[in-house]
Amino acid sequence: MSMFVRFKRHWVSLPNSAFECTAKTIGTPNMYSEKILTPEQLQAIGSVAVEASRLEEWVEILIWELCGFDEKTGRVFTERMMLDAKVELFRDLFTQRNSDKKIASEFKEIFDKIKGDIPKRNTIIHGHWSPEDIKASLFKIVSGQSCSDSVAVRKRLKKTPPPVLAKDVIEVARRLHNHRKALVLFFGKHEALFPLASKSV
Repeated sequence: MSMFVRFKRHWVSLPNSAFECTAKTIGTPNMYSEKILTPEQLQAIGSVAVEASRLEEWVEILIWELCGFDEKTGRVFTERMMLDAKVELFRDLFTQRNSDKKIASEFKEIFDKIKGDIPKRNTIIHGHWSPEDIKASLFKIVSGQSCSDSVAVRKRLKKTPPPVLAKDVIEVARRLHNHRKALVLFFGKHEALFPLASKSV
């Protein structure tokens, strides 16, 4: 005997034993995230959040310094801006300050890499996480196992960014870390372009 359960917009056929397991699982303390992601994947998502926050902090500081703002004034200027907007503002301010083509090319390489990973960061942090193959993963979930093939999707009215697989999240975290390191090294090489920052960072 089988029973049919409504799952999103689809009816899924489950054996009676699986349905009973579903009913028992509902009352367990396991969170949804623990059912669809492994501990390593959950840790990787946290790493993305931390690395992105640290990168954003550096971008903010360099914006303030290029504008000649102290931290209090700078926060009024940037606090309501998203990371994407801060990075673009930083690019515009730096471009106005710098006239050296070689330095501009070096900066553009860093900027493009940061800009390319921001949509992935947003999808990982703000997207909707679910098993990539919902029907196949349902049996793992009801039996208390974690899925390892989940995917994050962030739908937008104008342009939907590509989904991010759970197995790829740790690489995004590492790249965000490397972007910040590249930005710090760049600042160290060209601190003359940041005369105020060199005194306070």
